[in-house]
Amino acid sequence: MENMGVYIFRILAANSKVACSWGIYDIKPYKDRLEFIVNGFLFKGKVCVLYDAGWDTFTVKLINNDGSVKEEIEMVYIDNLVRVIDEKVEKCDNYKEKVIESLKNL
Repeated sequence: MENMGVYIFRILAANSKVACSWGIYDIKPYKDRLEFIVNGFLFKGKVCVLYDAGWDTFTVKLINNDGSVKEEIEMVYIDNLVRVIDEKVEKCDNYKEKVIESLKNL
């Protein structure tokens, strides 16, 4: 089997428009996880996605810039992975208005 970090990256790449909206960069695939930095409307910092083979699910950790864990979401199934990250990083109630405002500031 391929490196788990690469596999997780492929899941995100299949939804590249959503993943790109997070301001994703510094993507690092590891044997057991994928780590990347985001600059979203709701969260700015590191996201770590780990695979739990025992449950065949993922754990998503949001890590603040000081290294503290802001939130850990366990038991995320593959078909919900991008949605869960999006809801924690980017998708706020007034999302459309924030996107329009951010485009005005370019």
